[in-house]
Amino acid sequence: MIKWEQRLLLEALKRELKAQGISYQEMAKRLSVSEPTIKRILTGRPCTVDRLISICHELNLSLFEVAARARDKQAPFYFLTPKQEKYFLTHPHVYWFLHRLNRGVSLAQVRQDSELDEMVTYRYLRALEKLSLLVVGPDNHFRFTFKGLVQWPRHGEMVKPEAAFATTASGRHAEELGPPQGRSLDQVV
Repeated sequence: MIKWEQRLLLEALKRELKAQGISYQEMAKRLSVSEPTIKRILTGRPCTVDRLISICHELNLSLFEVAARARDKQAPFYFLTPKQEKYFLTHPHVYWFLHRLNRGVSLAQVRQDSELDEMVTYRYLRALEKLSLLVVGPDNHFRFTFKGLVQWPRHGEMVKPEAAFATTASGRHAEELGPPQGRSLDQVV
């Protein structure tokens, strides 16, 4: 499950527990597990689908109903500006880097998956900072300057040729572009 989807689903479960006045301790008793087990599940630790379904049933809901409620409370979108869009159309690997970070993948994991060294990572972050998408601090710590999930503008350049960006990598979408391995620094910024 993608991190942001997991977060939305767990937030929906927590909202429902609160709305029904059921504490973690009470849910733990109902499921014959410890309270720390419930806390771990609701903070994103791995659990079985059966366990999630059991929690939902104790709330008199199906997993599908909880997922629908999570979808209804979905994170807002941040639409790229024309300047940002133009940059990403010519630098798809920097977009891929942003996309992964924005979807909750840690910087360390993106670096590992992409085989990026410190200098290239810094250059990618600086490129995103120049686009006003994030602020870079010491040791490559960063924070986004926007809230929500990054989306291409509905009537922007990306949409006009109907997936010009999506087809730049042999017809694959951004999620499938893969790591920006072998990119020279000149190609990054």
